[in-house]
Amino acid sequence: LLWGEWKFSELSLTQPQITLLTNTEGQLIIPALPEFPASTNADEPINLSIEQIRLSEGRMNLQAGNVKKDFSLNIKSIELKHDQFSLADEDTQFEIRVTTENDESIALNGHYNHIQQTINSDIQLIDWQATTLNQILPDELSINNQAGKIQATGNIDWLLSNSPQLKFSQIELQNIASEWQSEVSMTDLQANMLQVTVDVEAQTVSVEHIESSQGDWQISWPVTSVVDAENSDASGTAETVTSAESAIPAVPGWQVNIETISIQNWPVELIDREVNANLLFTVESFEVLKANNLNQPFSLKSQLNFADGGTANINSEQVLSPLVVSADVSLKQMALQQLTPWITDQSGLVFTQGRLSTEQALKLNDEQFDLAGSLSVKDANIENQNSQSIASWGELQIGATKISSQDKSIVIDQITLDQANGNIIIDADQNLNIQNLKSSEVPDDSDAPSQSSEWTLKIGAINIKDTSTALIDQSVSPEVKTSISELNGQIKGLSSENLSKADVTIEGKFNQFSPISIMGQINPLSSKAYTDIKVVVEDLDLLAFSPYSAAYVAFPINGGKLNLELDYSLNQDELRGDNKLLFKQFKLGDKTPAPDAIDLPLKLAVTLLSDMNGEMKIDLPVSGNLTDPEFSYGGLVGKAIFKLITSIVASPFKILGALIPNPDPNLSDIQFNSGSAELLPSEQNKLKQIAEIMAKKAELNLQLNPQIDPAFDQAGLKLTALLEKAPFTEFNATDTSVIEWMSVQLTPEELATYQLDDGSLEYAKIWQALIDRQVVTAEATEALTRQRNLSIKNYLIELADIAAEKIFIEQAQSTANNFSMIKIGVSR
Repeated sequence: LLWGEWKFSELSLTQPQITLLTNTEGQLIIPALPEFPASTNADEPINLSIEQIRLSEGRMNLQAGNVKKDFSLNIKSIELKHDQFSLADEDTQFEIRVTTENDESIALNGHYNHIQQTINSDIQLIDWQATTLNQILPDELSINNQAGKIQATGNIDWLLSNSPQLKFSQIELQNIASEWQSEVSMTDLQANMLQVTVDVEAQTVSVEHIESSQGDWQISWPVTSVVDAENSDASGTAETVTSAESAIPAVPGWQVNIETISIQNWPVELIDREVNANLLFTVESFEVLKANNLNQPFSLKSQLNFADGGTANINSEQVLSPLVVSADVSLKQMALQQLTPWITDQSGLVFTQGRLSTEQALKLNDEQFDLAGSLSVKDANIENQNSQSIASWGELQIGATKISSQDKSIVIDQITLDQANGNIIIDADQNLNIQNLKSSEVPDDSDAPSQSSEWTLKIGAINIKDTSTALIDQSVSPEVKTSISELNGQIKGLSSENLSKADVTIEGKFNQFSPISIMGQINPLSSKAYTDIKVVVEDLDLLAFSPYSAAYVAFPINGGKLNLELDYSLNQDELRGDNKLLFKQFKLGDKTPAPDAIDLPLKLAVTLLSDMNGEMKIDLPVSGNLTDPEFSYGGLVGKAIFKLITSIVASPFKILGALIPNPDPNLSDIQFNSGSAELLPSEQNKLKQIAEIMAKKAELNLQLNPQIDPAFDQAGLKLTALLEKAPFTEFNATDTSVIEWMSVQLTPEELATYQLDDGSLEYAKIWQALIDRQVVTAEATEALTRQRNLSIKNYLIELADIAAEKIFIEQAQSTANNFSMIKIGVSR
């Protein structure tokens, strides 16, 4: 006491409870250091010396008011050494080492000045568990460290009345395993943080450099809900936040500046839980300059290598809030198989191969963006989910694309499709290989405002090079394979503007040898659809379509070629088309059993339509409205063909008359006088013309179809019956013998009914009355029909030299046409 010296060899405390408490500014409140009065005599300082302080099995609590977080450590031991303790204005050398029960250590070696209330010391963190950080990190970060160690060396400079300042020359992260919620996890992370300064007073963190060359990452998507304490309502219930921006809130008040971040060789697995898929890539290099949370610009440069091939390079400048980005993105030779789960989920398509490359320049300012660049996909093959081929191509290029959200415009300079092959497959159950693909159309909502109409799309040109498409129909036997190949051409000037029209010029080969051309104008992108297209096919071999003909009309095709000219126009919803067909040497086989076939006399129609050169010309116009719920293009054409064939067969000589000069307009109708079977001269001329036609169409048979009006023929038959009873052959009212015979046929009372005032008789009425009295039996009418048939048959056989076996007589039909005739038809 006399000399002011206090010396202890050892101070040992067991199970101490040590509390450190800071206020919201980070100033130390507990322990409150004693304010010893300074010695008035500098030469007589109070010296306090403890050679060894041992603390074991204790607990240290940190209540950091500035981060609102309590932190607790179980102490294994604390060792403190210092040379002397003085209340004078001089530094006391000390060493302190705190070791936790997990063998984590923090070591300080420095000086303490009681009068100045300062500590300046080197600091080391030795073998600190990453899991220990979970007690310090704010709950808002939702970070859970699971494994790994942290080593650090640096310096602490602390004016105890203020907040400490930490400067670490190096912080080393070893084998870190950590998880942010259940969305992002990393394992085996190795990283170094160099020149890290933590100024608690200023609430700033400055890092000169962060580098890492090892770390495996898993990133799951979509981000699930996370509780944001700042959004809690009055009852304390937290509001659910799902956006990525609010999922990682910043610690309030702190500023972070990082000069450079350098990462190499980070394997990353992106997991999409919605489609049960993952994407593997390696962050080959990643560099960030001037990273911060101060809404100041920072730059990013990275290269990604995808597991199945391809690289991505990103160079960007950005500000986070509001988000402003200027970026150049380059993607080269990315294997599209890696994206198949996402593509299949959205479209039903399966990429079995293909390489995607693109160069894009992005400018994003909050909600407005501009994107400019180009894109290509090479060596691609697409299937459906049943492994049926849909399309493949050598290269698809989309060049000079500009997309502007401000202008609501998409402008594409040109699209080039090179060496593409498309397939439409109909399986045995009549299912299309493309029928289960998904549509990206937005569901109809009449109450929702239309947004798509606000955007405009313009495509300068679509270039088609060496492209083909094929149809494989397995629903018929044998299966049908048709193709359009060697397609080359251009669609120029596509636009969604209503008044625009794109010019189409495409040429190719149908089934390898038949030239096909497509020319005209279209506007498929406009809300007011417009099409004016002409398709021409020459010398198309029809033998390939024989299975269709056998299945649907019961006649196989044995040969023939077709020239086809289709001229179609679509103005808004009104479709009009003209189908011009020229069949050459078209031949059908014998009728086959086909339960689903349409009952059409197709073979007869072919014979009727074919001229002497074996050519058959058909002009088939069609029309319809696309808004009609029953509209079907196939049905439209099918109805037109059915109507054409039935009308031709019903009136064959309208077609056959073209084979001879000056045909009678009613060539097939052989008319007779009432009750007569005599061929009139005019009708004999018709039969001569029919004979001329039969000479040119020897394969045809003739059918006699009697059409009898009983009332018309009974008048003639009654007259014939009366004349057979009379002694004269015709009625003559001036012939006395005729008058005398007629007079005796009636009673005096009957004659009186026909007597005029002058006493004379109305002989014409008497004659008609006698005719009406005649009885005509059904047998007489049938006999008349047989005689008429015989008159025509005999004329054709004897005078026209037509074989009897080629003439067939049909059952008579009753009509009310006020005339009787034999209608001549044809058959095969």
